[in-house]
Amino acid sequence: MPLSLPKPLSRKLANCIVDPFSGSACIPDGNRATSCFTMHEQVTLTTGGGTCYGIVVQPNPQNFIIPDSASANPTPTMPVNWNPSAAVVTLANQFRDVRPVACGIRMNYTGNTINDQGVIIVGQYSQDFTATQFTGKSLAQVAASSSWYEIVPLRQGAQVTWRPDNMEDMANWSTFTTAGGSVSTVNTLPMLYAFVYGAAVSGASTVQVEVICHMEGKIAQQSFIPGGLQTAGSGLQVAEPGWFETAYNFARNIKPYTPLVNSALNYASAFATKALMSGAANALNYPAVLGSQRRLQL
Repeated sequence: MPLSLPKPLSRKLANCIVDPFSGSACIPDGNRATSCFTMHEQVTLTTGGGTCYGIVVQPNPQNFIIPDSASANPTPTMPVNWNPSAAVVTLANQFRDVRPVACGIRMNYTGNTINDQGVIIVGQYSQDFTATQFTGKSLAQVAASSSWYEIVPLRQGAQVTWRPDNMEDMANWSTFTTAGGSVSTVNTLPMLYAFVYGAAVSGASTVQVEVICHMEGKIAQQSFIPGGLQTAGSGLQVAEPGWFETAYNFARNIKPYTPLVNSALNYASAFATKALMSGAANALNYPAVLGSQRRLQL
């Protein structure tokens, strides 16, 4: 059944959720004294004596990323704590509370093509998991615990985007500190992950990872207002009824995974996604994505 996106701010939010690397957005629910910001970081991952490496990401300045690199194991190895955002001190000075808007991981293989064996599994874990539960899991076990997942050749690379499980994931505010929390603590938000299995050992396999996260924050003080007066002014924040349902229903029709190296088989899917985004940008009706997109149960 055709869907439509008549509301401009909800449409912008939907586009940001589907592709956070192309632009940012705020949540149009009428909150005042708020401002949007973006956390954007680069991480290099490689093998050690083992054949597995990867990254876990959560839209949270305090518990932002967990890089798993240069380990001696054939399965994921989680550290003791999350890594906070590189900008967490700056953010803590500007905002009291935060909430997520959109998040994504982009992983590109940068090693020699002779050593590009292995696969990438990307997906999302729900918020009732802990990051430490990745430790020691085989590829099949990681897949079995996921809300959804995709497995592709390492040489192809992958881009994967975070999706809210429900409205509370985006509507509720949370406090944060500047120190990364324990990976054994149950999370309040779904986690994105990207792991490589079966890679060439001893640094022969390497990827460059780009992580981006758009968030909204409540301004901590009026002596400095991130985003300018319009973010704190009375009556300037527009509330669009049904903003979550509009954005959510659009995003669920587009697969969270996008290949970075297109093959002939992937071209049709990529073209369909661009067509949907184009239609949404012009507030036109658009069909649901066909084929493998239907297996997405978000």
